[in-house]
Amino acid sequence: MLMAVSGDLFDIWEQPTEIRYRKPNGRIGHHIFDFLITLMSGERIAVAIKPLERVWQRNFERELECIASHMPKTFADSLMLITDRDLDVQAANAAGRDLMMRNRSLMGVAA
Repeated sequence: MLMAVSGDLFDIWEQPTEIRYRKPNGRIGHHIFDFLITLMSGERIAVAIKPLERVWQRNFERELECIASHMPKTFADSLMLITDRDLDVQAANAAGRDLMMRNRSLMGVAA
C-alpha cells in the first residue's frame, strides 16, 4: 500500500516466478519473493518481507546474498528486504485509507 500511494509505482507482481540459486553448502535452493515492483523509471525491485526474528534465526541476509548472485538481471535490478522493524503501521494504515478513497469500488471489497 505504501508503494501504491508513492506515485512512483508502475506495476507490482505478487509472488513472482521463483529464483533458483546455489546455497553455501552447494545445494540448490528456491526462493519466491513476496513482490516484484516496477517503478515508473523502469527499475525492477524484488522484495522479500520477513519478520526480523526469522531473518536472524535463518541467517536470511546471507541467503539473500546467494539469491542475489544467481538472480537474472532480466528478473530484477535489485532486491530489498523489509522486516517488521521497517514497517510503519500508521503510514501503512493511512496508505490503505488513501487507496480506498481514491478507488471507492475497493471499499466494497474491504467490507
